[in-house]
Amino acid sequence: MRREDLPTPESGLEIADKHILWEKQIALLDRIEGWPPIDGNIKETIAALNINGIPTLASCGGHMLQERHTGDTPYPWVLISSQNREGENLSHGALQSLLVEFYKGRQTEDDIRLEVSGDNHGQISLASAINEDLLERLAEGKLTQKEKEGFIEKLPHRQKEMEDFGQFLKSRFFAADPQI
Repeated sequence: MRREDLPTPESGLEIADKHILWEKQIALLDRIEGWPPIDGNIKETIAALNINGIPTLASCGGHMLQERHTGDTPYPWVLISSQNREGENLSHGALQSLLVEFYKGRQTEDDIRLEVSGDNHGQISLASAINEDLLERLAEGKLTQKEKEGFIEKLPHRQKEMEDFGQFLKSRFFAADPQI
């Protein structure tokens, strides 16, 4: 099963049909070929994005920093295609609008909040809003011990934020008339 074969919702679905579609989405994510398995803590967020017509390309649930493994990302992220399955452009603003709605009345530290960035080569990124200088030093392996500890301390909060956004999208899908 390929990502492009995942089902998409149709307007006017009954709630029972939405539950069936949701379960199929989760099952299909478990069987994607050619990719490493999707991290369990981000799977429902990926399903919620896909089922709401926001196609994902890659993701990471966030992992603790290990001295021997420089590829760890101590924050969750999702790479999103800037085109939907019909080839129509998915605007950076559409995803940003969802985040604005998600954060309405929600108190969250700035470096825990999710943000949308880029539209590089047809891709949009959804990740925690982390200082660019800090991200550069992370990529270069030049973090101080205190900065590493800060990433490790905040990882569970960043993961929960991504999970909560997924639950928000899932709730919108199951709502009587979601408007994404």
